[in-house]
Amino acid sequence: MSQGYPGGGYAPQGGYGAPGYAPAYVPPPRKKRGMKRIIFGILGIIANGLGLVLMPIAGLFLGGIIAAIGLADLQPLPDNGSISMDSGDMVIVFAPADEAGSVTCDAQVSASDASVDKPDEPTEMDYEGTAYASVLEISAVSDGTATVTCEGASSVIYASTGVWGVLITGGIGLVIPIVLGFLAFVLLIWGIIARIRS
Repeated sequence: MSQGYPGGGYAPQGGYGAPGYAPAYVPPPRKKRGMKRIIFGILGIIANGLGLVLMPIAGLFLGGIIAAIGLADLQPLPDNGSISMDSGDMVIVFAPADEAGSVTCDAQVSASDASVDKPDEPTEMDYEGTAYASVLEISAVSDGTATVTCEGASSVIYASTGVWGVLITGGIGLVIPIVLGFLAFVLLIWGIIARIRS
């Protein structure tokens, strides 16, 4: 008969020691979010601030090149003096440089929104070995026909160039930095909000 345990029960069975307790789980700190968006947003705003200054200049420079290419296309004035103009065109009329001071030119334009002016500072071009100076500038917003008459000139030439090309390239150079700058600002705000909430 086995020896009883006081109280009539049995002695506890031997074990490996007192039961242990696992340490309480401590979750790692939450990682802050949004820092990359903040950095890229700030860099984008700085870059587009520079672009807002440089891009319009580059656009106008490119537009000037386009206009210069048009001016290089010199041709003799037709016998009837009639020149077809597209919307936004500018026509520049030239006379020999040594006659330009005494030449009198005028133009009748079918488009009601056209303007006919004498240049403040004549532009000089070379055509077939002869120097020419501008004596008249014609511009129109809509399509039309210009009839040019000149007195006192041995020969008259003209060049036609589009104003819209200059305005469009300059406008694109202004709009692109504004749009990208706005997107960079939105990215910055998004990053700040994400960092505050994380």
